[in-house]
Amino acid sequence: MEELKTCTKCGRSEPEVDFKGRVNAYGKFYKHPMCHECYLKPKQSRSDAAFKEFGKRTWKEFRPPEGTPCSCCGTPMTHGKDAYSVCFDHDPVTATFRGWICKRCNYGLGYFNDSLDTILKVADYLKTTYETIN
Repeated sequence: MEELKTCTKCGRSEPEVDFKGRVNAYGKFYKHPMCHECYLKPKQSRSDAAFKEFGKRTWKEFRPPEGTPCSCCGTPMTHGKDAYSVCFDHDPVTATFRGWICKRCNYGLGYFNDSLDTILKVADYLKTTYETIN
């Protein structure tokens, strides 16, 4: 018997929730780790944040010009698909626009779950290890 899939975000399981997925290059179907509802939440909150900020649910037409510095690291941003491409940063809980940041900073914030406490711990760790090395 196949084990029921459990959402990594909300903890609910099949058949209570639906899991979408994708087919890989070999034709094998893989379900997303999150249920469909949780998978769509970040997109919905980004859309809501764009609407609050610009009066539209899209944000790409409001992007700053190429070369604008990232609000986090100051690196000039691009409109390409590289690590410095411009990203619409928003608070996923309040659906509030926070600013324009590069993809690297956006990934970093995501990996740390937008947690200031975690980011400060990482900063302390780097400071401690840097002082030890130097």
